[in-house]
Amino acid sequence: MNLGLLRELSTVTERKLLADRIEQLSGNQDTLFNPNVPDKIEKLAHAFCKKLREQLSADTLQTTVKKSHRKELVEVDVKSIQHEDVKEIGAEWLCYQTIEQLGIGNYLQDQGMEKKWVDTAMLHLISRCAYPASEHKTEQWIRDNSGVSELFDLESLKVSRWQLYQSSRKLYSQKQKLEHYLSKKTNELFDLKDKIILFDLTNTYFEGRKQNSKLAQFGHSKEKRSDAKLVSLALVISAEGFLKHSRIYSGNIADCNTLGDIVEELAAMTSHTERKPVVVIDAGIATEDNLKMLREREYDYLCVSRRKLKEYIPVNEQEGIDHLKDKRGNAIEIRQVTTPGCDDLFLYVHSHMKEQKELSMDHHYSLRYEEQLTAISQAIHIKGGTKRSEKVWERIGRLKERYPSANKHYRIQVKENNGIATQVVWKRLPVKAHKSEGVYFIRTSLKQAGQRQMWEYHTRSGICLPDIKNRPEYKTRFSSKGHVH
Repeated sequence: MNLGLLRELSTVTERKLLADRIEQLSGNQDTLFNPNVPDKIEKLAHAFCKKLREQLSADTLQTTVKKSHRKELVEVDVKSIQHEDVKEIGAEWLCYQTIEQLGIGNYLQDQGMEKKWVDTAMLHLISRCAYPASEHKTEQWIRDNSGVSELFDLESLKVSRWQLYQSSRKLYSQKQKLEHYLSKKTNELFDLKDKIILFDLTNTYFEGRKQNSKLAQFGHSKEKRSDAKLVSLALVISAEGFLKHSRIYSGNIADCNTLGDIVEELAAMTSHTERKPVVVIDAGIATEDNLKMLREREYDYLCVSRRKLKEYIPVNEQEGIDHLKDKRGNAIEIRQVTTPGCDDLFLYVHSHMKEQKELSMDHHYSLRYEEQLTAISQAIHIKGGTKRSEKVWERIGRLKERYPSANKHYRIQVKENNGIATQVVWKRLPVKAHKSEGVYFIRTSLKQAGQRQMWEYHTRSGICLPDIKNRPEYKTRFSSKGHVH
């Protein structure tokens, strides 16, 4: 029989005494004299025996007790064994221990939330971690697959999707205070100083119409779903991966327009003692206006530059180029540089893997470009095809507009007779490796940062490529098709 967590009994000796007492009562071995058992253990033992008798008949119980005292050897075909009502508890138990360490349940009770809803909210949080799904699927998972309800003394059959919805609303009402509490708590537990914070923005779409939603709006979808309404999710994360602050915006807001609001809220919530943290943002948010705003509010920043520098000089000629490897083991070269007209420092980064990728993309576009040129040339000689010279040049113009990176490597000529094109010929120019291929620049306001320190900040923030949104693990973490909590 499952006895639950037994929070009332703190030691192994007390639990062993309870087990012995249950065996005595269930086997009708009680003595005439009052046994030397504490009151709390005696009450628990009688309660569990009552529960046990309700489940088993008296004859079955007596037979089970008698057989347990006899030594018998029985051959069992292990392949014939079947498990009934088996439920998982491993991941759920790990999440429960984490919640206990963070003290989330006690904090919510201190804020006035009823214990029933605190337990349901904690159950929902654990379910989201172990089995991220809709409330409808979560209800089925708790009933059929998971033992998570036993961690909170809740009956799995009585946990409904409506209770999960309601617990989410109650939990969301404590969002700002809870984020502030968790930010301070994780700093205390792990002795963190919030020296680096990462700000980024993503969006997620809804399958439904969302007619009555004020936040869900049509906008630029990162998942190419222009037909569905969106909401934007802004996140502030520490370098160690702990969430510091979050906020949901309307789906039609631009990435670069949210940083000011987040910084104001962050200033009141993030605990920093020595100095304000370094704000790490990606190139899409690192507009000149945003960088100016950060400087005015005395925040240092680090970002991927929105443009490749054409003119730059090394900061220290003696320091030279550092040869390192990124988190994926790819060779890179870094060097600290400055550019005229800008007070910020830049880190020149040359990635050999990125260079190969760019060359491969150029080759791919060149193949597509030549395929389209071949189609234009063949259309001249088929019935109903485009033959007039001006129309042929219009098709070529649209092709140049579509593949500008490939077009610069070609010279095209259209031979004609009385305004009718007779042939399209092209010549591919020799392609020389450009020094800017595989190169990008990291920009920072930290005046005393060395090039290795800049690279360390860059890698610790998780932005190992100029655009973090293209990383599959980023989409897995923040993108969903269901509800947003």
